[in-house]
Amino acid sequence: GVLMGPFGACFALRARDFVPIPSHYLVDDFYWCMQVLKRNRLACFNAEALCYEDLPGDWKEEFRRKRRIARGNFQNLKHFSSLLRNPFSKRGFAFLSHKVLRWLSPLFFLFSLGLVLMLNFMIATVLIAVIVGGVLIAELIARVLRIKSSPFNAILYFCLMNLAVFIGMIEYLFAKQKNAGWKPTLRKV
Repeated sequence: GVLMGPFGACFALRARDFVPIPSHYLVDDFYWCMQVLKRNRLACFNAEALCYEDLPGDWKEEFRRKRRIARGNFQNLKHFSSLLRNPFSKRGFAFLSHKVLRWLSPLFFLFSLGLVLMLNFMIATVLIAVIVGGVLIAELIARVLRIKSSPFNAILYFCLMNLAVFIGMIEYLFAKQKNAGWKPTLRKV
C-alpha cells in the first residue's frame, strides 16, 4: 500500500484524492501520490498494466529532464518532510530509503571522494582520472562503432544522471524557481 511515486505516464488517482498542485511545482505525479499516502490512504500497483512511452533520444534531453525532476524532488522533500519525523513507520521508511537517500546520493559521492582525496590525493586523482577517462573513451569508441548497448553506456548514464541530480539540487537551493511548471521532454516519434 506504500508506493513511492507512480510512473508519470501511467497512473490513476481517485477524484476524492485529488489535491490541486501548488504553483511552480515541477513533479506533479509524485506530489499526488505522496498526498494520498500522507492522508493514510493506500496506493495499489497493478503489475499487469501496460504503458508505452518514448524515451528521450539524446543525452541533453535526458539530462535536462533529470535536472528538472531533481529540482522537483527537493520541492517534494521540503513539502513532505513531515513524513521523515517517524522514519520507522511504513511511509517514513519507504520515503527515506526509496527516495531521500537516493536524492542525496550525489552528496554522499562527493563526501566519499573528499575522504579518498584526503587519504591519498595523488593516487586517488590518478585512479579517478583513469576510470573516468577510460569509461569516456570506451563509450566514445562504442558510439563510433555504433554499438548501442555497451556496458560503459550504463556507467556513463549513472554518472551523468547523478551529476544532473546534483545540479538540480544546487538549482533548487540557490536559484529562483522560474518555472511555473515543466516543459515535456522532446521524444522520438
